[in-house]
Amino acid sequence: MVNEDLLYTRRGDSYLFDLTPREREVAQLIVRGYSNPQIADALTISRETVKTHVSNILSKLGLVSRHEVRQAIISPATHEMREQREAYQR
Repeated sequence: MVNEDLLYTRRGDSYLFDLTPREREVAQLIVRGYSNPQIADALTISRETVKTHVSNILSKLGLVSRHEVRQAIISPATHEMREQREAYQR
């Protein structure tokens, strides 16, 4: 799995810890490049449940794609992109 330290942003914020433990597991598998069916198999859950978790992850993190999830976990700079997008939308 992904190192838990990667779940923090550059400022030490823990916005990814707003996710449930299962959502964090799904997010970590997204980072590894797993598809929804692969995530379902790996976690022994239905594909629909995976879709729900992915949707919740995107919503909670204010992201719009799996790519952004990867970047948010791997590169804290993506958190800045999210904040800038939210500021622009206001």
